Amino acid sequence: MKNTIILILIGLVSTTLTYGQSGGAAAVNVDPPEIAPGAALGAGNDEAGVVDENPIAEDDGGFLIKDASINNIFQLLAKRAGKQYFHNNKLNIDDYKVTGHLNGDTAPLKQMEELAFQYGLRMYVRGNTVYAMMEEQLQQLPAKEWTYTLRYMRATDIEQIKALIQPLLTPGRGIVNFEPKTSTIVVIDTIQHIEMVDRLLKKIDRPKGQIVVEVKILRVNSRVGQAKGMDWSKSLRDNGVSIDIARSLNSVFGLPSKWSESSPVTQSPLPSGGTTGSDVPDVTSNLILSPVQVGGVLRALNDANMVNQKSNPVVITEDNEVASVALIDRVPIITSEIRETASGTNVTDKVRYTIDENDSTDPEKTREIGVTITVRPSLLPDGTIRMDMRPRNAQIVENVQGASGNIYPRVSEATVKSIARIPDGHSLIIGGFYGLVDTKGKNKVPLLGDIPFLNFFFKSKNTSKEQSSLIFVVTPTSYNPSSAKGNNNTSSRLSKTMSVQPGHNWVDDKNPGPAHEPNLRRTIRGM
Repeated sequence: MKNTIILILIGLVSTTLTYGQSGGAAAVNVDPPEIAPGAALGAGNDEAGVVDENPIAEDDGGFLIKDASINNIFQLLAKRAGKQYFHNNKLNIDDYKVTGHLNGDTAPLKQMEELAFQYGLRMYVRGNTVYAMMEEQLQQLPAKEWTYTLRYMRATDIEQIKALIQPLLTPGRGIVNFEPKTSTIVVIDTIQHIEMVDRLLKKIDRPKGQIVVEVKILRVNSRVGQAKGMDWSKSLRDNGVSIDIARSLNSVFGLPSKWSESSPVTQSPLPSGGTTGSDVPDVTSNLILSPVQVGGVLRALNDANMVNQKSNPVVITEDNEVASVALIDRVPIITSEIRETASGTNVTDKVRYTIDENDSTDPEKTREIGVTITVRPSLLPDGTIRMDMRPRNAQIVENVQGASGNIYPRVSEATVKSIARIPDGHSLIIGGFYGLVDTKGKNKVPLLGDIPFLNFFFKSKNTSKEQSSLIFVVTPTSYNPSSAKGNNNTSSRLSKTMSVQPGHNWVDDKNPGPAHEPNLRRTIRGM
């Protein structure tokens, strides 16, 4: 009886509770809805309970992406590259949603860099982790110090090197300095920017080839002249000498002569290189020349007035570096300043060796008197060499006296600027430096030069015209300085070119032997 009453009470209580929870309505059991296969809940839609498709799905060997978070794509690509990636919470916004197709046969890290470039992000790999950061996040990273020692680049180019590095550093934060004693570049910035600088320097700090530049400077002279009468001024001089005087043959032809250490030869200031004879020594012996000696002297003078090689310098320079050759005359230009003071007259002399006071000393812009040439050879990928050249010729034409009494040279300048591309080892000829000099002169012996019929032997009349042409023959040849074989071949070739060849002092090839050494056998052969 008691058990029956308890069961009835429990039933009443259960009915009351069910009625209260259902708001007075009977409870109805409802089965949950079925989810279609392949579907997934979209990110960010959990609260709304909206069912969405998968934003990243495999498609045709790649991935089809629709409104996927860029963090999810970076994580997928990092996993494919064998790296790990941690989500950047600042990228979980709609501005960084991606839609498109992702190829499956491309390097994953390369795809991450390209995707980051589209959204203005920076990819950074450290160890086994890949990071994607915004610019403001990169600036908050800790800075560190990094050094790089120059290997092939020179310390003189540090300003250009710093100009290349500075754009890679954090604006307003990155610092680049240079220590000249050890040729070391010091960079202070975040590790990501330092790695960019490291990659740049390794690309540009590479060894360069060297180029041998051989320059032949030739002077071609064409001279015609006419002389009438006898010129006694070379021997008698202005004041005259005793009738029994003897002279050196060199003084007759205006060549240097050295009788003793006490009678030096005075060099002419003119660029032609002419000289005046020394003071006449006190000698009484006569000078006698054989026909062979006269013929040899005339032949030598004739050869000197035709074609001669003025110089043959050889310089070695690195690729795309300037080399200069200068054959100059240091002609002093003296100016005097006269000042009247209470104590008297003060005269001050000033000496300069440039044509103008403000002339540049840069080899590429110099204006010194003489012959100069600057070259900048550059190796090109097709095996040719680009030659940037500036040959220049400057000569003193005459001296002009100013109103103050100072004498200034009138200089004739000729400059050619040329850029040419020539094969390695070939020669380039540059000409066009012409000069024309007309000379007329008269001279006679007083009294004797005025006697009719007899005056022919005591007066002279000279007329000459000389045309000269300066020619530059430039031959560049490249070689690898790190190759022992290349260095040996270059040294051997230059040694053969610059060394004096055997037989250079032979007058006659058919009668070999030095002409200046006494040799009985050679003398007999030549008879």
